[in-house]
Amino acid sequence: MKVLVVTNHLAGTDGWSRYSVDIVSELQAQGHTVRVVAADCGAFVGQCTGVLFSALSYLAHPLRVYKGAKAVQRIVDSFTPDVVHVMVEPYMHMLPFLRLGNARSVVTVHGTYADMSVLVSNRLHRWCSRWLSRRALRTADAIVTVSSYTAEYLFGRWEELREELVAKTTVVHNAIDMASVPAISESDEDTAIARLLFVGMVKPRKGVKEALAGLHYYKQHVSDTFVYTIIGSVDEKDPYYLTLQELIERYGLQDQVMFTGRVSESALDAYYAKADAFVMPTINDHSGTMFEGFGLVYLQANARGLACIGSNDCGAREAIVDGKTGYLVDSANPEAVARAIQQIVQERGIAAADCIAWAKEHDVSVKVQELLAVYQKT
Repeated sequence: MKVLVVTNHLAGTDGWSRYSVDIVSELQAQGHTVRVVAADCGAFVGQCTGVLFSALSYLAHPLRVYKGAKAVQRIVDSFTPDVVHVMVEPYMHMLPFLRLGNARSVVTVHGTYADMSVLVSNRLHRWCSRWLSRRALRTADAIVTVSSYTAEYLFGRWEELREELVAKTTVVHNAIDMASVPAISESDEDTAIARLLFVGMVKPRKGVKEALAGLHYYKQHVSDTFVYTIIGSVDEKDPYYLTLQELIERYGLQDQVMFTGRVSESALDAYYAKADAFVMPTINDHSGTMFEGFGLVYLQANARGLACIGSNDCGAREAIVDGKTGYLVDSANPEAVARAIQQIVQERGIAAADCIAWAKEHDVSVKVQELLAVYQKT
C-alpha cells in the first residue's frame, strides 16, 4: 500500500511528531511505501518533502491553506497514493482543495484540535477556522480518534455533523514502539526516597500545579522523603512557571521539586529507570475545550514498569487502567493525588509486569494493523 502522510515534523519531540514518526516507521517496517510531506523533515530516513508551514499557521487562513494544498497536490499527482493520512489536525483544512482520485483520505484527531476555532481569538478568523474544519471533516473518508473521550468531544463540538462523523470515526489508541524501550535495570539509588517523575510540556493542562498541591498534602500527612523531577521545556518568564515557583515556595518544596528542562533520550531513560511513579494529573483547561486526548507519555512510563497517576476526566482514563497500571484521580483533590502516590510508592499497589503488559498491548505493530483496517475499509 502507498501512504502519503501529512504531518508537522519528524523529530519526535512532541506528541504530534512522536505519533507520526512511530506510525510511519512501522508502516515502512511492514512493507508499505510511505512518503511524507511536512514542515520539516529533519533527519528522517525516507521520502519526505518539507514544503509546508508550521501546523498552527493553517488554523484560519484560507489562502495559506489553498497554497499548501497546491504543494501537496503536486506530490499526490507524482506519488499516486492509496491513502492520504493527515496526522496533524490543522493540515486537514487542505483536504477540500485536493483532488485525490481513488485515494482514501484519513484524519487523526488527537484532542483539543477537534474544534480548532476555540484556539482563535479574532471573530472573523474563528469563523474561517470553523468553516474550514467543517468542510474538511465532511471531506475526509475516515476519521481516527486516539480515544473514545476525544471522539465524544468531536461529536459534541459538531452536533450538526454528529451522525455523519459517528459513521466514519474509529478509535485507535496511541501507540508505543516497545522495541525502542530499554530493558529495565536495577537502580542503585537510595530506595528510601520516593522518586516521582513528570515528562511533558510545562503548561496548565498538564496538571503540574495540581501535582504540587498533592505533594504538599503528601508531605504533610504521609512522608517528606520524596523528589519530584519535572522534565520538559520551560520558559522562566512564563506566568504559569512563575506561579509554580510561588507554590513550591509556599508549600516548602524547594528541596523536593526539580526542573531539568529538556534532556537527551539517554538521560530520560535514566530518569525513568530510577523513578517510582509517574505523576501527571492533567486538567481540562479553558472550560473543557483543552484536554489530554490520551496521554502517550503514560504508556511510555508503563513500558518501563512505572505506574502512573492521571486524571479521570480526560483521555487518560483510557491510557491508564485504574488500579492495575496506575490510578485515576480527581486532579483538583490534593488528598486523592497524595493517596495515589502512597498506594504506589509505599503500598506497592501496582505490579510492574502489569504496566509492561498493558504497554505491549499498545505496541505500534498492533496499532498499525488497526490503522490498516481503516485504510482498507470501503
